[in-house]
Amino acid sequence: MLRKVTSAFLLCVCAFVAFAAAQGPASGRPSSTPEQQRDSSKIVPVKPAPLAKADVGMKIGAPIAKGNVGVTEFIMEGEVEDIQWVGSNKRSVLVLTTASNLYRSGDEGKTWRNVIDSLPALSFKGAPSGTNTVRKVKKLVVSSVDANLVFIVGQGTSHWVTKDAGRTFVAVNSVVKFHDVVMHPADKTRILASSMAAKCHDAKANGLCYKSVYATEDFGASWIKVTDYVVQFDWAHNLGSHQADSLPPTAMFATVFNKKVGNQKFGHWDKDIDFVRSDDFFKSKPTVLVPHGNRFLFTKKFLFVAQVS
Repeated sequence: MLRKVTSAFLLCVCAFVAFAAAQGPASGRPSSTPEQQRDSSKIVPVKPAPLAKADVGMKIGAPIAKGNVGVTEFIMEGEVEDIQWVGSNKRSVLVLTTASNLYRSGDEGKTWRNVIDSLPALSFKGAPSGTNTVRKVKKLVVSSVDANLVFIVGQGTSHWVTKDAGRTFVAVNSVVKFHDVVMHPADKTRILASSMAAKCHDAKANGLCYKSVYATEDFGASWIKVTDYVVQFDWAHNLGSHQADSLPPTAMFATVFNKKVGNQKFGHWDKDIDFVRSDDFFKSKPTVLVPHGNRFLFTKKFLFVAQVS
């Protein structure tokens, strides 16, 4: 099992693994035995001495070349949290670290740049006064339609998108703290995102605690609130085997409370939750597909719904 190690070490491992996966077993050569595969996959985590702050971002040593494998070590602040290959040719890499920094390489990992300061400040008409931009990244979500498009989920209420694999970034027109972000599987401009009310994070806040879903059809330039008191949600077109081809592109499934009162209960089975479908972001009353349906699951051929009896 590959465990988290320091960024410099892990990037070297990933470079080798990526190369090995791309090459595959040579034609006409016997594949390795299970014992050989297990032995070759053992990686011993190494914990180096703490680095001086001035050393972060430095390239350590000249590139090492052995045969067709080239390794370049680069010191990053924090351990690697996520790695995403992006761009139309998948030659660019975005790396998110546990220190909430975002690094980018446009040449398959040969050179790196910390792009966290390239994330623009939140500035749009109607933004609440005193809105501050916190440049800390929580998650990277890459479009399955166009690998140049990435949604960068911030740790606070600031989020960003890139349409060119991280060369440039645009602040998302929202001041909502997003949790789950779901890109549309067929339309690169549509996104669903969930958020928790302030009361869920702060017991002293006014109002009630509940989960809301928002939608954008222009890749974050504008948003609408879809509905509140949501348990689970997803695009209908994420159904496998083209089962949703006859549905409009805006069709979505969700499990929602039919009584939207009080603080929302989380982690419980409840008869007041229904499995529904909406084709217009809940502008009209959604269609209840399974009364008391609390959870749903997509597989390649089926849609499963768990119902409370």
